[in-house]
Amino acid sequence: MHANGGATPGVARHVGPRRDVLFVSCMLALVAGSMMSRSVLGAVGGGGIAQVEDRVLSAGVYRQDLADIEYSLRFERDRDRRINLLYRKGDLATKLGDFSDALKSYDDILTLTPDTDDIDAMQARFYQAEVYGQWGKYAEAIKTYGEIAGRASADGQYAQIATGRVARIRRLESYASRLADEADPAARARIMFDAADLYEKINDTGAAVAEYERFIDQHRGHELAPEAQYRIGQAYARKGMHVEAMAAMQTVVDSYPASRFDSIALFQLGRLYLAREEPDKALAAFDRILEERPAFFKRSEVYYLRAQCLESMGKADDALGAYGLFLRGVLEAGASVSMTDIGYASDREALRASVREKMAALKADTPGDLLATAKRHAATGEHREAVGALRSLTEKHGDTSEATEAVALLPEYETRSHIEWYLAEAGKAADGATRARAQLNAARLLDETLQDYGNAVLLYRRVAEMAPAAEPWTGRALYRLGVLYLSHLGDERRGLDALESLVARTPEGQEAADAYFRMGEVYRAKDAPAQAIRAFQLALQVSSRVVVLDDGQEDSTADLAAFRIARVMFEDQDECLDCVEALRDFVRSRERSPRLAAAWLYLSRVYEELGDLDNATDATRMALNHAESSPIQARWVRYEFPEFTDSSLGSLLDWIRDRATDLETRGAGVTPASHTP
Repeated sequence: MHANGGATPGVARHVGPRRDVLFVSCMLALVAGSMMSRSVLGAVGGGGIAQVEDRVLSAGVYRQDLADIEYSLRFERDRDRRINLLYRKGDLATKLGDFSDALKSYDDILTLTPDTDDIDAMQARFYQAEVYGQWGKYAEAIKTYGEIAGRASADGQYAQIATGRVARIRRLESYASRLADEADPAARARIMFDAADLYEKINDTGAAVAEYERFIDQHRGHELAPEAQYRIGQAYARKGMHVEAMAAMQTVVDSYPASRFDSIALFQLGRLYLAREEPDKALAAFDRILEERPAFFKRSEVYYLRAQCLESMGKADDALGAYGLFLRGVLEAGASVSMTDIGYASDREALRASVREKMAALKADTPGDLLATAKRHAATGEHREAVGALRSLTEKHGDTSEATEAVALLPEYETRSHIEWYLAEAGKAADGATRARAQLNAARLLDETLQDYGNAVLLYRRVAEMAPAAEPWTGRALYRLGVLYLSHLGDERRGLDALESLVARTPEGQEAADAYFRMGEVYRAKDAPAQAIRAFQLALQVSSRVVVLDDGQEDSTADLAAFRIARVMFEDQDECLDCVEALRDFVRSRERSPRLAAAWLYLSRVYEELGDLDNATDATRMALNHAESSPIQARWVRYEFPEFTDSSLGSLLDWIRDRATDLETRGAGVTPASHTP
């Protein structure tokens, strides 16, 4: 069966394989009552504000959830579980306005349910009609509803609902003609507002916003103008477009201060700021409500949210007082409070216990208590709160051993707080590029700062799977995946797979060059010179980044790859003569390379092995000249010759001088014909 579990109006959730007629009837009643009439922040009418389902703070996670579902569908084979995932996918796609994806999800359910009278088939078809209506494709919606009504089961419930939907859409279809035929300005205004409301009820957000804006533009002084502006904010919030929602709510506050929507708009502004982790701005909104709007009907909720702001800002004493006021003035006084509005999922007694726990934690002001509080927050993934506790500890008790430990913990906790922020931003993102960029930033902090390679790999994989191949985030994620698997996790197969996937998607550019180079290093370590040389050659061809060093030398992946080609040939005895040519070409063509000293030193070794001691001597002296003139050159010699890794610059230069003298002495009187350094 499929029960509405807080899904987008028009989309229910699959909860199991049973087919209970009584439940179906109840579900249809829920659908009829809620699918087309809910709004995001609350609806106003009849002189008051009616609370309805609130999704403003959860809309931002839809895209992340959708990516997780896509990943699960790749492996799930059980029919009922696939149907469950597909219903959720259609739900989320509808919320995000990806209507073609939503229709495809329901088509996939129909494929899994060939019996057209099956409850799953009927519901999937019904939700397709809902999607057509939200998409503005009214002809397709009417056609689909008509087919449903003609094949209705479950005591005619589907037929009744489908007929009602058709009536709503027919009324919208006649909207333009009714407006054109009406001459009375007041009646025209009412028709326009009712049309916008109707668009909102069939979840056609774009049309609803456009019609509300048109209404305001033509009837700015109308008594319904504040409500129209407020509903624009609702519509944007429903789509997770928080910036636009806040702008719309701010317009209500600024342009209609005397309306009954002013206070609720300011309240929603505060909640949106708090959801976006801007507690200072949220606090300003809530304080303004308490100071300027004493009769606001959601003062109880304001007290709690205000305390949350103060706690998030690290103002422990003020937060303690605010929570105390909420506990005594609301919970213990028996005042009503909306759990939905304060983002709390449990009952009143559980909320009371939670507030007392928060107050106890805020009272803990000794160095040991503050340190324990920070560690407790960190253990539950609340690193922003942990950072606040550590900072409070260092400010109030800076000369204690606990403060010393706090200073040591702060960098990690701050980094993890940044990671949590990036992941929250990814959840709020309305587009794939923003989401991928935020997740990539979080992965890089896990990888490069915390060395938490296991979790970094999970995020890099998610970015690579979510982002299109053309996005730069894909290449960066795949490259780091390859590096981590190869360098830190010891999984050569997965490392090479990641790098090969990168170059298959984006065969050119710097990420591809870096990937080819890494692959070359792997093949070199595996003693596969032909494969290594080929990988280094590809890196050389596609490298695009050049770094200018302090002394005018230029480094690049291409430069390093060219050097590696020669070095692989040097290590492969069968390629010794080719190595001479490769090294000669390197020192002739790469005059600004930081590896000239290393290249000349390798060339001297090759000449020595070939018995050409004069050329070996000259090459050694060239290496000495470059190493003496540039610390960068000397550093690369130490890097490329492991025996010098721990040597000082002076001892390295002495060794090169001694080598040149030794070669010259040994080669005295011997002048090979190949003396052409």
